[in-house]
Amino acid sequence: MFFKTNLLLFIVLTTIAVINNFTETENLPVSGRITSDRLVCPEPPRFGENLGSEFTNDGQSQEDIDANWQNSVIEKIKAEEYNISIDESTGSYKSPNRKNNIMFKYDKDGFTAKNMLTKIPKFDESNRTLAESEKEYETVDEWEVKLKIKNEKLEIEDERLQAAGNKIWIENENIRIDYTNSEEGMRQDFIIKQKPEGEEKLKLDISAETELTMIIGADALIFKNEDGEEMMKYSALKVWDANGKILRAYFQKGRQFAISNSPSHKGNQFSIVVNDDEAEYPITIDPLSTSPNWVVNFGYSFGSACSPAGDINGDGYGDVIVGAKETTTNFTNDGKVYLFLGSSTGLSSTPAWTSIGANQSSAYGNSISTAGDVNGDGYSDIIIGEPGYKEASVSKGRALVYYGSASGLPASPNWTAVGSSTDLGRAVSTAGDVNGDGYSDVVLTTAYGTLDSAATILGGAYLYLGSASGLSSIPAWQENGTFYFENFGNSVCTAGDVNGDGYSDVVIGAPNYSSGGSLRGATYLYHGSATGLSSSPDWFATGDQAGYKFGFSVYTAGDVNGDGYSDVVAGAPDSGKVFVYHGSASGMSTSPDWQASGASNSGFGYSVSTAGDVDGDGYSEILVGAPGNTGQAFAYSGSPAGLSANSVWSVSSDGSTNSLGFNVRTAGDVNGDGYSDVLVCGYSPKAFVYNGSPSGFPSTFNWTYNDPGGSFGWSVASAGDINGDGYSDVIIGAPDYNNGVATVGKFFIFHGSANNLPSIPSFVKTGTNSGASIYRIGRCVASAGDVNGDGYSDVAVGITTGVFAVSAFGGVEVYYGSPSGINSTPSWTKSSTVSEDNFGTSVATAGDVNGDGYSDIIVGAWGLNSFSGAAYSFYGSENGLSSNANWSTVGTSASWYGYSVSSAGDVNGDGYADVVLELLTTQHFERICICLSRIIFRNFKLQPTGNIRNRLIRPKFGKCCLRW
Repeated sequence: MFFKTNLLLFIVLTTIAVINNFTETENLPVSGRITSDRLVCPEPPRFGENLGSEFTNDGQSQEDIDANWQNSVIEKIKAEEYNISIDESTGSYKSPNRKNNIMFKYDKDGFTAKNMLTKIPKFDESNRTLAESEKEYETVDEWEVKLKIKNEKLEIEDERLQAAGNKIWIENENIRIDYTNSEEGMRQDFIIKQKPEGEEKLKLDISAETELTMIIGADALIFKNEDGEEMMKYSALKVWDANGKILRAYFQKGRQFAISNSPSHKGNQFSIVVNDDEAEYPITIDPLSTSPNWVVNFGYSFGSACSPAGDINGDGYGDVIVGAKETTTNFTNDGKVYLFLGSSTGLSSTPAWTSIGANQSSAYGNSISTAGDVNGDGYSDIIIGEPGYKEASVSKGRALVYYGSASGLPASPNWTAVGSSTDLGRAVSTAGDVNGDGYSDVVLTTAYGTLDSAATILGGAYLYLGSASGLSSIPAWQENGTFYFENFGNSVCTAGDVNGDGYSDVVIGAPNYSSGGSLRGATYLYHGSATGLSSSPDWFATGDQAGYKFGFSVYTAGDVNGDGYSDVVAGAPDSGKVFVYHGSASGMSTSPDWQASGASNSGFGYSVSTAGDVDGDGYSEILVGAPGNTGQAFAYSGSPAGLSANSVWSVSSDGSTNSLGFNVRTAGDVNGDGYSDVLVCGYSPKAFVYNGSPSGFPSTFNWTYNDPGGSFGWSVASAGDINGDGYSDVIIGAPDYNNGVATVGKFFIFHGSANNLPSIPSFVKTGTNSGASIYRIGRCVASAGDVNGDGYSDVAVGITTGVFAVSAFGGVEVYYGSPSGINSTPSWTKSSTVSEDNFGTSVATAGDVNGDGYSDIIVGAWGLNSFSGAAYSFYGSENGLSSNANWSTVGTSASWYGYSVSSAGDVNGDGYADVVLELLTTQHFERICICLSRIIFRNFKLQPTGNIRNRLIRPKFGKCCLRW
């Protein structure tokens, strides 16, 4: 989660809060139905048919409809939940931000932000077969920050807030405050129309009321909880005037004050100060956008490795390579590598070159790197590891180098090294120029494959020297690990020149190195010289605790403190720590000069890298990946004193990328503006580049949870022909929609036409909380047939109240059709009288079960009597549905009877509609919609007239959906 601060002067101060995705919800199948000939409404599709397939235009496929309609509808509905609405009970404006798990409350002089949920599910909420004992939650402390403007000359007194859609604003003659709520977060803009009188420097005073601890520095404002965890941050203020002149802006500590009505909250005041001497208004203060400047998506495992490629074609722009080690092209998991070229507009979104692995599971692209310029032709080269490569079915592994040229990379490698045993190419890297001959050298490793005389697996590293003719065919240097399975060579990189002797050095990680009988991990450094790398390590460090995998990742840090010596960064992801060692004339320091820690189980330090000099201040920054949970990447800025104590930038997964931070690297300068850019990859399926600038990194605030929308599409169904225009309509439920006060749910009707379904819903109904903590209308939606015989199809909507549909009482609402569609007030309602019976979580038309010419409905209540479950039918008539159930049936113990209900059509040809009910056993298999163990056909007799048992060993019986 992050806050982005932006002040425009006019002054615009922008605050954005963003939270990461915690889990990814499984897509639910589209409903199908079995129908009866006695239904009055147009017949919905049968098994095997697509919804609406009978009503498509000639020449237009269902896929066309899906692409043109579904995408536009979902985007509109997702955006609508971020609208700002008034809470009638308090008169205040609120807006939920589901993606970021924040509820915002707006006042005329500021806003309050707090987390929406403190009990976050760690399971798939769509899996109804989970017992309560199997559901795990993460509990987080309630968190709140209230921010208000405190400038006396900028106070707003008489004006009122005005809201429209996802925007709200207030304005007087001196200031305007704008808020915009979106999936990105909530953005706050202050527009100061004129500089307050008597100010030497422009100053915006803001108070913060919170239980969190506020730490203020010149370039950052940080809020931390009692455990020292960073909850919110402002940083990286970028300021320029009307002529584009860069101005200095900084945070300044103000006074602390007591809050009489809230002893636990602390009142702090801070200011944003702008040095506007000789500046021409308007003045803008704006951090970098957290949106990447470049995003590409090439499917599974894309981003499992990424690296700067240098300048492959000599056009003056940095290029990037991305690996996808488990992509399948010619063979299963043969792997693939992509090259993207830089330009004045940044990286191309189309690869200029691709290359694939040689055999099944070869993991081509497991490790990739720039090779530097190994043949001195002025073009950068690349090296690719393929540790699963086989010859004659024998695993060997190999590394391949492709030379750059004016036309790019060749189709075939210019140089190849094949292992004598397994796993060569586990890690590959440029070594820099270790012998000072003017040609780049390369180093490659086999973390699992080098054998000593006792046939124990040690790991090894090999150095190949560059020359005018390219790389040598025989390694000029070799070093093996010393302990069984220490994984020596799991990571390798040039260290730069850590001792300033003019020769590049090499750093190697061994995360399973054993010391004192425990696996602590280790990092080795070898100095370069005129004769190449030293035969034994010149520097060595071990992890501070057992099992932390110190050295799992290693990389040059660049020169973070500007002393002229390269520094080294090493990660220990199992401890969530990263360490930096400064170079000097005598080599590396024996103890870390800087370290940082990440959240528990985040994998902080899984990947590390120099970021280059992102902000052009002459000091290198570093990057740290934390792919655990949802995935994040962090940056720390360099200075004369070394790296910043806290991250100055971070980015979190938006849910579309798995394990963001799996790889982080400098991208070089892909757009040629003189600032280093950064490359952030997840394991799949995207890679992102963020461009540097004078302001450096964006200001961010990160969280650990992201809930998907209002669950639009949780339930879908054919609605029949509601308005009698001859076209079938569709009903869709979104039971988790939040109106800013509570989770009340929503459902949508889309009327069919000659042009197919519209992108804007024809009818929308939002639930009301009415005192219930969660209302959740739209949990189930269905056509009701024509229950009152007026010739228009009716719809039924299920409601559940309470958290996760296992508390309070459920219900069903039926809305009658008409020439104008349905009314906003239900024509018929039925509520449960039994707590926790889940009445209404399944509902459907039953067809005409009694042959009176009116459609009937069936309702499931699978939670009744400790999950024995029940089903009820209500008969239609000229006056509509009966007020009480005309028929009911109860399941046996723990059978979840009525979990799904539907019309079965007329299965025995007697002219009466039959129904099908789902029941579940106590075993928890995959979700199904017909049944797990049997199908029960009923024509409203006391016992089923037939059943079908599933005899599959691994049942997926009934995977085709009757009703959801």
